[in-house]
Amino acid sequence: MKPIVGYVYNTKMNKKLSVLVPYHKFHKKYKKLLVYKKIYIVSDFREEASEGDLVLIRLESSKYNKKLSLIKIFFKV
Repeated sequence: MKPIVGYVYNTKMNKKLSVLVPYHKFHKKYKKLLVYKKIYIVSDFREEASEGDLVLIRLESSKYNKKLSLIKIFFKV
């Protein structure tokens, strides 16, 4: 899985984050660009990110473990 860039949406869980990832899709019939959003639960063991930060997340290297982990914080709020 390629790395995903998103915004920290919620930090109220213990060592976990909710990351909001917006993406765009083009509607064929109406010919409009629509914005969709998906929220991922990401593990953050160091608890260094706060709400509103721009972060890079990636799937961990384990084949059986489907967890996402925080890689880098691009912009701190």
